[in-house]
Amino acid sequence: MKARVINNYVVEVLPDDAIVHPDLGFVTAPAETQIGWYHDGHAFMAPPDHPSSQWDGSVWSTPKPLLFAENEARRKTKENGGMTTSAGFQVATDSESQGKMGDAVAYLKEMPPATQIDFAISDQQFAQLDLTSLMALSLEVAAYVQGCFTKQKEVAGMIEADAITSLQQLNDEWQE
Repeated sequence: MKARVINNYVVEVLPDDAIVHPDLGFVTAPAETQIGWYHDGHAFMAPPDHPSSQWDGSVWSTPKPLLFAENEARRKTKENGGMTTSAGFQVATDSESQGKMGDAVAYLKEMPPATQIDFAISDQQFAQLDLTSLMALSLEVAAYVQGCFTKQKEVAGMIEADAITSLQQLNDEWQE
């Protein structure tokens, strides 16, 4: 493939067999190169993952405030996305579900010890739980949510230390 590069950006792509005048700024490019890609004189880079990203000579970097905001959004998405308990149940972990678990625990603490309640573990699963079972479930959910905050803190430290400078790196970190 041939790419026409103006001011370091690909503005036109042509097949390898296209005949072009040497003064038009075409260079040999990888087959996946597209209009809008960046060319530093040696390598081609796909466009940045955010409009405010900047090319630092080797990678696209994203401003820290945007990375911190995206990190928080990833934590919220993971926190609210549900989890699988040690017993194999899919459990809702959004803020509303967490609150209902806390309310149910408080309710059962005021009831006779053998009391069981019907509890929606998710929108499709229901269980009869006593105080001990519900507390165990609540503790698993709390540990999961705390893990989400711990991951956010860990990634924030990596952003602050410039170990994460792009949204792609942030995505990769949250995939682990």
